[in-house]
Amino acid sequence: MLYVLYVITTLYAVLCVLAPLLKVKEWKKCPSLVSMFVGGVTLVTSMILKSSGNSNAWVLAVLALICIAVGAWINGGARGKRHLSHHIVRWGLSLLIVLGFVLL
Repeated sequence: MLYVLYVITTLYAVLCVLAPLLKVKEWKKCPSLVSMFVGGVTLVTSMILKSSGNSNAWVLAVLALICIAVGAWINGGARGKRHLSHHIVRWGLSLLIVLGFVLL
């Protein structure tokens, strides 16, 4: 089960890093993309800490997921395309990741 957490977290973090990188030219217009990028990198870091046995890695994961969620929310609002269902799914996945970090 722990490996499933690692795979899901890695995929989510890579997507959260890749999305802003594809829009690097827009970072000056929408700094929330930087927040998503930093959150994705921080999430990978927290996963590495978790895999090395650090029991407090979940705190870093929470901070990373907050950065990602806030960045995505602001980014959607800046573009006038804020879809609530998309963000609810994102928040739900974030909650599952944090629960996995705490319980596993």
